[in-house]
Amino acid sequence: MSASLERPARPRVVEVLYYLTAVFFFVYLFAYFWTSEGGPVLLAITLVPVTFVLFTLDELRKDELYPRLRQPGAATESAVAVLVRGRDGTVEYLSPLKQQRIRGNRA
Repeated sequence: MSASLERPARPRVVEVLYYLTAVFFFVYLFAYFWTSEGGPVLLAITLVPVTFVLFTLDELRKDELYPRLRQPGAATESAVAVLVRGRDGTVEYLSPLKQQRIRGNRA
């Protein structure tokens, strides 16, 4: 192929982040199925954002995320989306449980 038709090289950082996130997803899911700790609600509110991050990183990895944007634009857009989506409900879900546990220990 000519130089103008070749795709740019994928950033190594995206590959590493993708595989690290996939390993985290697998280990967390395996630990959940092994122990059932936290229940299905905690599993869902923890892994749904991770799934979105995996999807975004995979699209970046394959250069299919926002194909009309150049790579820096797509990377910036996806980083903003991941940061916004990364604010999940885990903190809000666990906060009342911790407060109940603290109150229960004081009584």
